[in-house]
Amino acid sequence: MAKGKRGNSTYPVGYKRPPRATRFKPGVSGNPKGRPKGAKSLTTAVNKELRAKVDVTENGKHKRITKQQALVKHLVNKAAGGDPKALPLIVKLTASGEDTETETREAEDVFDTATDREVIASVIERFRLFFATQSAGDASTPPSNDGATDSAATPQEPSHPDNPSA
Repeated sequence: MAKGKRGNSTYPVGYKRPPRATRFKPGVSGNPKGRPKGAKSLTTAVNKELRAKVDVTENGKHKRITKQQALVKHLVNKAAGGDPKALPLIVKLTASGEDTETETREAEDVFDTATDREVIASVIERFRLFFATQSAGDASTPPSNDGATDSAATPQEPSHPDNPSA
């Protein structure tokens, strides 16, 4: 235990135990001004500038396009001209866009077999029957495909070897 600045204190000052006099007071923030309301992140500033419009002349015609479009046009033209630094960047940008398209197409083709379609149709029919019976006032469990009762759906007492009656 160490003595405080102001007399004989029994409060231990040390690792993770700052002196009480230097702690933040209850109800007072350590950052009273906080983040200024107008402060924007770097990403926000870059996106805002990329959306800004500029005047360009293309094939003798004046156009007004975004800076992002102008940047892409310039990069593609440099890559087409054989710039060794622009070409890998274009390949990487186009490949990343194709990955998401491929993933989307693969996700759509997951249930594309005849068996999958039969199972999905069966499940949809069971839901229709269940909701039709529920709206009629019968709150029973959904019917199974074979018409038999599903023993897994009804809770049963576990049998015990010492109890033959169960």
